[in-house]
Amino acid sequence: RHDAALDRLVFYPLLKDDPDAPTLSEQWKADPEPGSLSCLALASKKAVLRSASEEPEPHRTWLANAGMTVGFAFPVVSGTEVPFVLKFWCRRTPAVMETLLATFHQIGVQLGRVVEREKATAQTLRATNLQRSNEELALFAHVASHDLQEPLRMITAFLDLLSRKYGPQLNEEAQKYIEFAVSGAHRLRGLIRSVLEYSQVDRGALKRSDIELQSVIQQVLANLRQSISDNGATIVCDTLPRIKADESQMMQLFQNIISNALRFRRADTAPRIHISAQEQDSAWKILVADNGIGISEGNAHRVFEVFSRLHPVDKFPGSGVGLAVCQRITKRHGGRIWFESQVDQGTTFFVELPKG
Repeated sequence: RHDAALDRLVFYPLLKDDPDAPTLSEQWKADPEPGSLSCLALASKKAVLRSASEEPEPHRTWLANAGMTVGFAFPVVSGTEVPFVLKFWCRRTPAVMETLLATFHQIGVQLGRVVEREKATAQTLRATNLQRSNEELALFAHVASHDLQEPLRMITAFLDLLSRKYGPQLNEEAQKYIEFAVSGAHRLRGLIRSVLEYSQVDRGALKRSDIELQSVIQQVLANLRQSISDNGATIVCDTLPRIKADESQMMQLFQNIISNALRFRRADTAPRIHISAQEQDSAWKILVADNGIGISEGNAHRVFEVFSRLHPVDKFPGSGVGLAVCQRITKRHGGRIWFESQVDQGTTFFVELPKG
């Protein structure tokens, strides 16, 4: 058998328990030596005939002691791979050995096709199971998020009522406990909404249409008008292309990126965001550059992980889901997303989307 990890053949006697087979000692389990019949068949990917006296030691001695004079081997070829080699040793050369070689070569080819079909079937089954698992997980997240909303609203409502009605009668420590509980409930509501948002990215078919990215960005900026005003942000948007994509998901994608640029600002510097586009052969690359706090090299691998937070929630609020959603949307459109960043200098996000 070909061991891919070791990149060599590993010998497995098939006739060990056959009473008519020659006695096989533990030595026969040894890996084939370079230049052996098995290795020749592996390298040539063809059926090979060979005298036992041509085998390298110690196989030559073992074969002589067993009374073997000639052997033939053939590989089972699956695509470009050889998963295993079959080898036979005989006490005398069969009169029709050449015919046998041709026959066994064809058997190897047919076995290889069987292996190939089995691999393809297994891959299809894994892909089907993975898709089903993802759909079930998305459905669970969707249902769970909806089901959690109502009890959370009740908890928040009663906490607010408790604070308003009995707050003046409570000491400072008790009031602080209520504030912590209310704050935690509000954060949990945000997390639930984020789970719902993340689970809905792959639900349903993409509604692709010809859209103007310029119009999408203008709508995003209108949605973020209050945040832009509160942060004193300046946003410059160059001319953007027309692409074929799901408009609502494009809006979700760029709103997450731009809102992050507004949120992760330097304390002493008003946010400045520049949105531009670069045309490539078969895709458009959209750039969203900011002058914010940047992302350290040590945290770069965590940026697109769901629920991954790089900063304390009291300093930079958020659920840690936005960029994970952006990555799923981009992949679903056949594109990719990445970034370049320098700490205290800013970050540029690149979104590559196919033209067609």
